[in-house]
Amino acid sequence: MKLSKLGACVLAGVMAIPVFAGCAGKWTEGDFNNDVDLNQNDTSDRSGWVLRERPSADSFADKDLYITYFNGGYGGAWLEEMATTFEADYPGVRVHLNPTNDVNTTLEVELEESPYDIYISQDIAWEYLGARGLLADLTGLYDSVIYTDTANGDLGIRFRDLLVPASLACSSYQGKYYKVAQIQGAGGIIYNKTMFDQNGWQVPETYEQLQALCETIVSAGKVPFLVAGSEGYLWDSLVHDWWIQIAGQEEFSRLYAGNDKECWNPAVYPYHKKAYQYWYDLFVRNKDRYLYPGFEGLDNLMANSAFLNGLAAMMPATAWSLNELGKDMVAEVGIDVGLIPTPYVPEAKKDENGNFIRVCYDVAGRDSIVVAEKGNKDLATEFLKWMSETEHALIFPKNVSGTLMGFKYETETLIAENSPYCEFTWDRDMFKLLGEASFRSTGYSTSYLFIDKKVADYPLGNKYLDCFTNYGKPTELTVNKIFDDAWNEVNGHWDSWQLV
Repeated sequence: MKLSKLGACVLAGVMAIPVFAGCAGKWTEGDFNNDVDLNQNDTSDRSGWVLRERPSADSFADKDLYITYFNGGYGGAWLEEMATTFEADYPGVRVHLNPTNDVNTTLEVELEESPYDIYISQDIAWEYLGARGLLADLTGLYDSVIYTDTANGDLGIRFRDLLVPASLACSSYQGKYYKVAQIQGAGGIIYNKTMFDQNGWQVPETYEQLQALCETIVSAGKVPFLVAGSEGYLWDSLVHDWWIQIAGQEEFSRLYAGNDKECWNPAVYPYHKKAYQYWYDLFVRNKDRYLYPGFEGLDNLMANSAFLNGLAAMMPATAWSLNELGKDMVAEVGIDVGLIPTPYVPEAKKDENGNFIRVCYDVAGRDSIVVAEKGNKDLATEFLKWMSETEHALIFPKNVSGTLMGFKYETETLIAENSPYCEFTWDRDMFKLLGEASFRSTGYSTSYLFIDKKVADYPLGNKYLDCFTNYGKPTELTVNKIFDDAWNEVNGHWDSWQLV
């Protein structure tokens, strides 16, 4: 039956966008408290770790594992290698992979009738599907012991201990774990390192240095920045980092708790607006000088092509930026690219020694791995346990530039000399940033107001493209108007939103 899915109708159902907003009654199943235990055992020293005894392949009644995944920016080479290696470790098991590029709304029906065993994609409405009983409860997986730490009193190192805190925190709902965070990454600025080296340009560390660099690039007759108008959300890589820099960890997280409407009132909670203002002042006010002409009409493919051809020095970046450029294409045009961590704005928090605190907003960190309740749960959860083992988690960065799975990695291993995980400067920059960040956030909320799309960090949309296209016109969007309108939207609906 499942083999037939690998044919014509198999492309349906992988990336089900959450279309359940408006079905508020469906969210009343269970309470909205998320009281799972997020404590983790210490994993800083792996010298005494002893791997668990894996079950034999014969212990699984169903030896076929069906995985469907979004074949997007990360590609499928990592999963193909994992499948082959898993089959070798469990003789007799067969892993069937189904890549898809389709975005559709049939996942719910598929899970109800004849699902694949594992789904890997962004935009899965996993909270809703979990609450409906269509996804497997993975709490047992999270509590399973993967290693025994013999150097620390035979401490059990559980699956949950192997996840970075940001990945752990964005994977539970209504007291249960329903997903595994697929990846972790960071944002910032991707830059043409070859162009920088040829011109003697220095990587900026502060907002003022970034602005000075833009002026230097313009003086050299080149274009500082390029972005696809259709990909406005990419600016969040900078704006949300600035937001966290200014607000600090607790104040940034307070908005995503979804309990206090005053977090959308810029007179009370100014941090997001201040960060947005920094973006507006640097890029919108200087769009004719700092951005590639006509960028508003470019799609992602055109923008990436222009960047590869040296038409701009930098682009706002997310974890998958180099992979979307294409490693082969970057090598073919003969350039190296790197990652500039989001430069510090003047109000950025500092530590007790007066040093800026590095933070990291991961716009991609909510990508999901889920298991179907009606699927081959035993073999699926065993695959996830196996995937979490150190040597197997490393298969991902070996095949995907500058991005890691949601597990903890040893930075020294990743960036070691002659590392197989660092083909480009981008990889080394990304791994270093992930290792140095004091606080990482996916901007995930367990509040049903967020999950049900009643409210968001931008209640009326992020307005990036609108700011550019309306600048200098009677319809110009000011930062004051954007955030005042957002506050009026939240304030005007908050009480009714509480009625589930």
